[in-house]
Amino acid sequence: MKKLFALALVGSLLVMSGLFAGQITDKAARASDVYQLRKELVYAASHKLLGSAAISSATVYLTIVSTPTAIVNGAFVTLTATSTVSFSSTTSVAASKYCLFAIGIEADGSYVTKQSDIVAYDKDLVLPLFDQGTTLIGQLKIVCDADGVFTPGTTSVTDASITATITNLAGLPLSLTVNQR
Repeated sequence: MKKLFALALVGSLLVMSGLFAGQITDKAARASDVYQLRKELVYAASHKLLGSAAISSATVYLTIVSTPTAIVNGAFVTLTATSTVSFSSTTSVAASKYCLFAIGIEADGSYVTKQSDIVAYDKDLVLPLFDQGTTLIGQLKIVCDADGVFTPGTTSVTDASITATITNLAGLPLSLTVNQR
C-alpha cells in the first residue's frame, strides 16, 4: 500500500512539474520565463527607492530636492540633494515624438539617466531599465509639439513647445515578458 501511494505521489508530481514547465500545454511557463522572473525579483529586492526623491526641473538639468534612502546592489545609499543632474544622452526628440528618460542612482551616489527609444505614439513608450548596480528613482516623459524639439542638456523642460512630466518612482517596475494566460 505504501509503495502504491509513493508511486502515485511521484507520478502526480511529475505531471504537475510537466504542466508548470510548459511540456504539456503551450500556455504554461517556459523555463526562460521562470529564469527571467527570478532574475527580475532578485534585481527588485536589491534595487529599490525607499521614499520619494522629489525630482523636479525648471532648467536644462534635473533637480533632486529631497534626500531619501535607496537600496543599490543590496546596500543602503542616501541620496544627496542636487540641482545639476545632467542627461547621459544627447539624442534629440523630434517634433510630434515621445520619449522617456529613466533616472537612477548608482552605488557611489551619482545620478544617471537612460533614454528610451523615440516613438511616434504614446502607447509605444517603454521605460528603459538600468543594468545591475543602478536603482531606478524616477522618470521624465517628453512629448514634443508639432513645432517642438527637445535636446537633452540644451532645451529646458519648461519650454513651451514640449510637455514634460516627471514621475517619482518609489519602487521598480519589472520588465517581464511572459506568456499571456
